[in-house]
Amino acid sequence: MTATVRMYNVGFGDAFLVTVPKRGRPWRMLVDCGVHMHGASTHDLDSIVEDIIATIAADSDSRARLDVVVATHRHRDHIAGFDNERWHDVEVGEVWLPWVEDPEDEDAVNLRNRQQAAALSLHGHFATGGEDDRAAFVMNSLSNDDAMWVLQNGFAGRPKRRYVSAQGAKAHPLPGVRGGCVYFLGPPRDPRDLAVMDPPKNQRWLRAGELSTPATGADLFPGYAVSADDFKRRYEHLAVDDKLRESFKEEPVDTLTAASLLDRAVNNTSVIFLLQVGDALLLFPGDAQWGAWRPLLDDADVRSLLGRTTLYKISHHGSHNGTPVEVADEVLRDVTSLLSVRPIDRWAHIPKKELVDALLKAPRQVVSSIEDAAAAPTVEGVRCHPRGLWKEVTVVT
Repeated sequence: MTATVRMYNVGFGDAFLVTVPKRGRPWRMLVDCGVHMHGASTHDLDSIVEDIIATIAADSDSRARLDVVVATHRHRDHIAGFDNERWHDVEVGEVWLPWVEDPEDEDAVNLRNRQQAAALSLHGHFATGGEDDRAAFVMNSLSNDDAMWVLQNGFAGRPKRRYVSAQGAKAHPLPGVRGGCVYFLGPPRDPRDLAVMDPPKNQRWLRAGELSTPATGADLFPGYAVSADDFKRRYEHLAVDDKLRESFKEEPVDTLTAASLLDRAVNNTSVIFLLQVGDALLLFPGDAQWGAWRPLLDDADVRSLLGRTTLYKISHHGSHNGTPVEVADEVLRDVTSLLSVRPIDRWAHIPKKELVDALLKAPRQVVSSIEDAAAAPTVEGVRCHPRGLWKEVTVVT
């Protein structure tokens, strides 16, 4: 038996189609479908959605079907592609969303409303000042309402909605895959975990002599500084760790930094799951950062599971705070990693070279969506679309 993972070249975003062949119609899962507005590839989202639906429609003479759709978190670079009328005719078995999207969970509603209010406030601040570029940056944290409506209410076939939270090393049956199972590893529910975004120094991918703390927005854009008291009044609900909160009492915090903190806070709400098909384990962590990884590394059973990972979707597009050093250097072993990214000038260190190099240490390998494969060498045995629309990796299960 095999499992195939197709990584679409969306640019700075994620779209992965997982296929498990079986008698009759193959089992299919779509993990995310989106792109950042400043990081699109040469392939627009419409053409990618069209290819996904054409691929799954070829499985049957009847309606196109996906067994599972996963939206790891609400950032536009992960869900924007679901704002497409074609999805209304696609039959879906289950939709997996993070627990923070559960409309009946009081904690989820409160957290979501606070994050949305903060994003709207920041967006209005930049837009009013004519700073369209910075307003667009905040837009990534403002969920696309039409896309989220499809995920919450759309698709054909009356899909089951599953709101996922961390369940440790407990195996859940995978409907439609004989002997398959899934481990739900995130997001955590503990606000203390959701709040911790940046890893400690020994878990960061920093070059020798590189600053551990980047320049603040106040240094770069001095007109946007606000007092600590004003920040606390307007953005107290932002999930920030104690160290950062303590610093707000002494120094001004600028609204660009606040936007960045909001963006990263949403990352820790990512669905993290480990898909087991036969002996293969496929790890999809969304954009998880340190607060979501830390409880996993502290759990011996989960850590053991992670050590058996066959294929790893690199968290947060290869950024310095997506994959802890410990995960790459000690936990993951004989693994193929998938890097979905497009270099953007404003984020010159994404993907982080030190992280990619670590994941390339033999016998490991990295497959990159970047069209010229500049961030990683070509891997033998990878099937590529003739126009660069996707790359496909098959693992033996």
